[in-house]
This record gives sequence, C-alpha cells and structure tokens, in this order.
Amino acid sequence: MAELLQISSTLLFFFVYYRYGIYTASLCLSILSLVQFFASYFIKLPKTAMSQSSLLLLSLFGFATWYFNNPLFIQWKITIVNIMFAFVLYLYRYFNDTAFFTDTFKSSNLSIPNHVGLVADNALIGFFIVVAALNYWVFTHLSESAWVNFKTGLIFLNILYILLITAYISRHIKPMVTDE
Repeated sequence: MAELLQISSTLLFFFVYYRYGIYTASLCLSILSLVQFFASYFIKLPKTAMSQSSLLLLSLFGFATWYFNNPLFIQWKITIVNIMFAFVLYLYRYFNDTAFFTDTFKSSNLSIPNHVGLVADNALIGFFIVVAALNYWVFTHLSESAWVNFKTGLIFLNILYILLITAYISRHIKPMVTDE
C-alpha cells in the first residue's frame, strides 16, 4: 500500500508538473507526502524509519522549492536522500557487525546467510550511490523537463532493483529454527 502511494505521488508530480509547473507540482508532492506520513500512523500502514524520513524530507524539499521559487531544492532531494541512506546502511553494518538484510529477515522469523545479506547490502548501497550521482548529473547538465522525466523513470528503476534483489535473496531464505 505504501509503495502504491509513493508511485501515485510521483505520477501526480509528473502530471501536475506538465500542467502547472515545478512549483505547483512540488507543493502537491509535499502535501501528499505529509498526508502519507500521517496516514501511515492512523491507518496502521507498514512503515520504516527510512520510508518515514524520506516522506518528511520530500515534504521539506518540496515546500522549500515552492516557497523559495527555486527548483534546486526538489532536485537535490534525490541526491541527498540516497547518499544519506547509503551512509546510514553502511553505518548500520559497521556498528552491528551484521548485514541489514540479515537482521531484517530475522525480525520476520526468516533467515538468510550473513554473506547473502552483505551482498544485498552492498548492492543497495551501490544502488543508492549510483542513483544519487545520476540525479546530480541529470539536474546539473540537462533541462528541468529531462530531470522530471528521469525522476519519474526512477519508479521503474526502483521496481526493477527490488525484483532483482528479491530474486537473489529468495534463493537463500529459510524459516528460523527455534528451540521450543
């Protein structure tokens, strides 16, 4: 459900951008992000710290774009958030001596070998860094319209990444063994 709302908000941004411009699109995106943030608490939607912080940052950068009449705020958001997530994921591994994916599956009573989790973590960190760098290059070298198309295309890139990493991890998932 949360992913569907995220896809909807990105598509709304795309359509509003081509009808009214980046400032109105950013304002709509900000409002929708705040609604999604608060709805996840009232409707009990699944949420993670990563998704919730992303929604708040999206709202902040979108409002800043609208308020200051400067598209750089919303354009920088993708780069900043992806670098931040890559760094947080790296710190998680560094301080916990285990892969983020390994721990995530443990909380669901499933297990994957730690080396599989490390590969998935590295792939996710690399993905975040590549998306951040691509976003920076697109908004600094191409038109605003090209950036909006790139931003919208990220939906499909994210879905493709999720499918690939899921296919990799699913070969190694086993139910947790409990001593009962």
